[in-house]
Amino acid sequence: MNQFHSMVSRRDFMKGLGFGAIGLGAAAAAAPVFHDLDELISSEGSAQKRPWWVKERELDDPTVELDWNMLKPHDCRLTTQADYVNGQYAGDDAWKQVKAEGSAFSKTLLGGKGNTVRDKALGSAAQANLAFESVTTDGHFAGPQKVATPEKLGLPKWTGTHEEASKMLRAAATFLGARTGFSELGAGGSKHRNLIYTYQRRGSGGASYMGSGWPPPLSVAPRQVQEDIDPGYIDGELIHIPNKELWKVACMVPMSKEAWRTAQPDYSVSQASAANISRYRLWSTVLPCLQEFLRGIGYMGYGGVSSGSQIVPSESSAVLSGLAEMGRHSEAIIDPEYGSNQGYWTLVTDLPLAPDHPIDAGIFRFCHTVAAHSL
Repeated sequence: MNQFHSMVSRRDFMKGLGFGAIGLGAAAAAAPVFHDLDELISSEGSAQKRPWWVKERELDDPTVELDWNMLKPHDCRLTTQADYVNGQYAGDDAWKQVKAEGSAFSKTLLGGKGNTVRDKALGSAAQANLAFESVTTDGHFAGPQKVATPEKLGLPKWTGTHEEASKMLRAAATFLGARTGFSELGAGGSKHRNLIYTYQRRGSGGASYMGSGWPPPLSVAPRQVQEDIDPGYIDGELIHIPNKELWKVACMVPMSKEAWRTAQPDYSVSQASAANISRYRLWSTVLPCLQEFLRGIGYMGYGGVSSGSQIVPSESSAVLSGLAEMGRHSEAIIDPEYGSNQGYWTLVTDLPLAPDHPIDAGIFRFCHTVAAHSL
């Protein structure tokens, strides 16, 4: 039987496409012929496929309006997931009462639908083997760094066009468990660099803080600085980001919609909590694998597992790379195929990539229409 570079037989290749033995000859005549992995990576089939109604837009021009001149670096600790921030708006005493009432309400849900002993067990199991990085350690910022670099192997680093690199990295990420989109971060001075947080959040910034001191303090988190260094590193107090040309890899890990729909006013009901926390567990596996893949071909990958350890807002990377569109309330993003219940992260790399275009699937426009009709 004819073999293509000993990769796969013609019959097995067609079976993989779902044709089986029926119509094998006719299908083979129209089938693409891949002689090796380089041809597979460089084929159109390695590009991300979207439905016909998802349209591409110009680079840096998503459906949500952006004024790049107004964009300034943002402190990620100042979010409504932090007691410090909520205390400023609601008043410290009022917010402390809200927290206490919320804790009491959560207890009333125990044993109810979606929060039985089995559900509690699932919620706990979903966190097994998940470890968020410490503020004072390198954690997941630069990856395990155990894979031998090309230099250590006495081999040249991988090189190719930006388009080839994008298709290769997308194929690797898909294999490892994440959907991806690419956009520029640029070199020092680039407008995209204003997306870099001044401080990471690292945890919830005191979201569950009920200590003796009140109001809660602003969370302790490392500051991010941009410097003429290479590679980047974290020393516990500062995260050092190279000024060299960098790219953003937006990554999406799906969540269970069915489990999420069990959420009560307190989303910590166990089935919903299991769906929520599972994205972190899955990403904590995908991230170091991607970082080690990049290291193995001669490049760096910088990122974090927790939502508070992102270098840039994950929403911005997903929107600018066409992975999703912004929702109406400008905090959640919506994927045309998977909806809004997904986990998003950003991996920053020095592997030169071809940026993807923002998309228009009618999502942001639909949100505006619904909002206008509800007034």
